[in-house]
Amino acid sequence: MELQPFNPRHAPLVASWIPDHAALCLLSIDHEPVVSPDLILRWMERADHPFMLLNEPDAPPVAYGELIFPRDFPGIAAQHVIVDPRFRGRGFGWTIIERLGHAAHARFGFERLGMTVDANNDFALALLAAMGFATLGRRLVVSPNGAEQSAVFDLSAPLPFHPYQHRGIELPQTEEKPGYGRGLRADLSS
Repeated sequence: MELQPFNPRHAPLVASWIPDHAALCLLSIDHEPVVSPDLILRWMERADHPFMLLNEPDAPPVAYGELIFPRDFPGIAAQHVIVDPRFRGRGFGWTIIERLGHAAHARFGFERLGMTVDANNDFALALLAAMGFATLGRRLVVSPNGAEQSAVFDLSAPLPFHPYQHRGIELPQTEEKPGYGRGLRADLSS
């Protein structure tokens, strides 16, 4: 698997991984109104370092994520981490976060990686706890128009991550159907 700079031509593919506004709200604290390729391109333009994870060279990406230097967070953080629904439950979420952490450490010298996660995103919170992320605090984020607010957790983990440390760690199963930030254990046999 290889982490590469994001190629804008994959924006429609990445947008297709976000099925609806509810999934978008779990992924982005920005309260964007619509899932579209233009939204992904705006994320890419605002990010300091947008990346894609390739399962095989020259294949379409299986995951997307960004490294940013946020104003309200010390150091470097990962955001908008999303995995293609066809590949969820196979460790790609862990892998892209691990690779983003490696880039933050090796390229920029950071000792910690931050993330902000919606308080309702139980699977992401469990995954990050298993990776060694600790909660720094909980806060409310208000949409730019002031109409919506979400509770989020700010998390941080020491870098570098140990490679493949997810092997042998059981992540919680959920009863919910697969979808972004939920089940993620899609029945891929159908």
